[in-house]
Amino acid sequence: MDEEMKVRLVLPKGKKPAQKPVNRWIVLGICLAALGLLIFLDQWTKHLTDIHIHNKEKIDLIKNVLSLTYVENRGSAFGMMQGQFIVFYIITALMLAVVVFVFLRTPCTKRYIPIFSVAVTLTAGALGNCYDRIFRGYVIDMIYFEPIDFPVFNVADIYVTVACFMLVIFFFFVYKDEDFDVYSIRKKKDEDLIKEDPKDKE
Repeated sequence: MDEEMKVRLVLPKGKKPAQKPVNRWIVLGICLAALGLLIFLDQWTKHLTDIHIHNKEKIDLIKNVLSLTYVENRGSAFGMMQGQFIVFYIITALMLAVVVFVFLRTPCTKRYIPIFSVAVTLTAGALGNCYDRIFRGYVIDMIYFEPIDFPVFNVADIYVTVACFMLVIFFFFVYKDEDFDVYSIRKKKDEDLIKEDPKDKE
């Protein structure tokens, strides 16, 4: 009898065996590779925009609907908060701290792969625009949705928007409250106290 069959017989009916974790270094490598690819795509599109569209007329992808243009954005996503770079740097630093915390606390199992995906996508968007602010002094935007006169945006903005949308979907429709217990600092401390003093279990 194989090990999987033994686990199924031992577990109570209706309960699934715990998922086997993946080595965290492997997960880190995959996340860094994905992060690098996403940032490269963002910077590549900005580079192409700077070369082919700067000081030129817009390029229509879908006439009167979607076009490519060149805009120097000295604000945040979609042109908000113009010129307040210090605020952006602080927000980016805080966001990266949260991402590191999430990565360290998230179990490396199939159940939590979407969380890693959101963290990587959100980080790529933040770092893509932060790179522009540091080395260019502005962010290059190029995608313009004309019907509603939507602010011009870029690929990094898409990353941030998609990541936030995914996070909302996962929070309300995919994960249960107990799935987020791994991020509870207070619970972790309580568990440590119980381990230190077995009498607390009584």
